[in-house]
Formats: sequence, C-alpha cells, structure tokens
Amino acid sequence: MGVRLWETKTGKNLGMLDTGPHSVAGIAISPDDRLIVISMWSRTDLLIWDLDTRTKVQELDSQREGLEGLVFSSNSKVLAAWTFGHILVCDLDSSKFVYKTIEGFENFLALSPDGTRFAGIRNTTLFVRDIASGVELLASGEGFYKGPCTFHPDGNLLVIVFHSQIALIQVQQDSLQLLSKIRRGSPWMWSPTPDEHLSFSPDGQYLACSFECWYITSLSGILYTGNSPPASFTNPGSQRHSFLACHDGWVYSSYPPYPLFPIPSEIKTTGGMSKELSWYAHGETLVLWNESGQPIVIDCAPMLARARQ
Repeated sequence: MGVRLWETKTGKNLGMLDTGPHSVAGIAISPDDRLIVISMWSRTDLLIWDLDTRTKVQELDSQREGLEGLVFSSNSKVLAAWTFGHILVCDLDSSKFVYKTIEGFENFLALSPDGTRFAGIRNTTLFVRDIASGVELLASGEGFYKGPCTFHPDGNLLVIVFHSQIALIQVQQDSLQLLSKIRRGSPWMWSPTPDEHLSFSPDGQYLACSFECWYITSLSGILYTGNSPPASFTNPGSQRHSFLACHDGWVYSSYPPYPLFPIPSEIKTTGGMSKELSWYAHGETLVLWNESGQPIVIDCAPMLARARQ
C-alpha cells in the first residue's frame, strides 16, 4: 500500500510512496512543496518523504496510530498531527515532538504561521495554546461547534467555519475577540467537513472557503464579486487555492459563483454519487478519483472563461 503521485496538468503517474502493508490515514504537503508526510492507521510512525527525489527522509515515532489530521506551519518547520483527543506537534529541524496532549479535543486544528501556537475546538469551545509551554493562553466562550479553522498570515486573526457562518476572531495577548460573523452566501453551501478547503491568500486580503471567497481587509466579510480573480490567488508561487469545489454531483465555482458542470458519470463512489466524493483543486485544475482509486484530471479553464463572459 502507499500514496501514489500524479502530475495534475498531464495526469502522468509519478510513482508510489510505499507504506508497506499499512493503510494510509492522513497526508500533508509542506507549503514549500519539499516534503510530504504520511500517517497510517496501524502504525505509529509518521513517514516524511522528499517530493523531488521521492525518497523517505525521516520516520518519526508518534506512539499513536491513526493520526488522520496533519498540517504544516506556514514556514514548513513545524508539523502537527492529531486525531480525536490527541494532539502531537513536531519541530522538524530537531525531529523532536515538542508537545503531546490527551484531552477532549475535536477533529480540527490550525497552526500559527510561525509554528508557536495552535488553535482547536474542545467541547464546542475555541482555544489557542502555546506549544512551548503547553499552557492554554486564550479561550473563547462563543460556543463554536467543530469546524475547519485557520490563522491569518500575520498570526493575529483566526477564522473558523461553523454551520452556515464563518467567524473572524482577533488573537490578542490575553484573550480572543470576536470581530464579525460572516454568513455564507452561496445557495450551495453545506455543513463543514474535514476536507473543506479554508485558506487565506498570501497577502491576507482574501479568504476562501470551498467555492466561496471574501475580501476581508476591512474585516467586514464582503463576498467577493469582482470581474477578475484576486491577483494574490493567481500569481505563480502563491499558496494552494482554487475557486473550484464539488458537491451533490456538480462542480462549482466561486468566481463567478456558478454551478459549472455535472460530475462525469464515470466517477462514482460506493453506492453511487456521494457528497463526500474525493477531489482536490488547484488553480483552475480539478482532480477527481473514481471508485477504483484512479484520478481524473479536468482542466476547468475553458468552462470558467465562458462563465465569466
């Protein structure tokens, strides 16, 4: 078993990263595109591979199986791994776990850009914790339900998805302050799921959640309605982001907010079409997996161009 790599522009098979007889639980790619980390259901090691050479460079014993959540800090120097009730944070320069805990943690976590803090949900409450000391610095009593969360590039703003809203939280020295709640504007939105895409543009001016996009410089949560995509999302070298998403058998775009086309009929999951269809989007390219695990690469640029006319 293992993780198979493909070139998304061509669909070319680049080979397999072998994990032996162990099923894969989680995968993450570092923001600098140098490393890929793999966790497994029946093995405690976290396997770290060099993406250029496709060679294994580290094995980190987490002493915990099934760490399905994996995330890198923005500087690619810190790795966090988690599952329900367990959080582990590793400093990759020293290959040492600098934080471990067992508590009532829910299944979403965010690392600050410098890798010194993490945020998560515990019993519907948002908290931020210092990694070095393990001390819980900040907590919010807003009653947030579990959902994806992420830090702003400057580390002073935290965003969390819950139900049909997105909350913008200012991270202060000794407290969290709720700045605003944005109601998700798309008629095709759905409840948060672990694979829901939530990210800021590198300049921090735009927030993307699945196929919706907001201009948030003023923290007012304005749904993006411009005539062209934000430059910071389309410039080469920007962090992964796409205006594409899949839901209920359709491919959608947030720029413009539009259902583009139905998912091809040959792409099925067990039991037929599913809301949880496996997919990944980068730029204007969409990758879907059929029931046999093979990728189908779709260039959505022509459909997007027509929709923008």
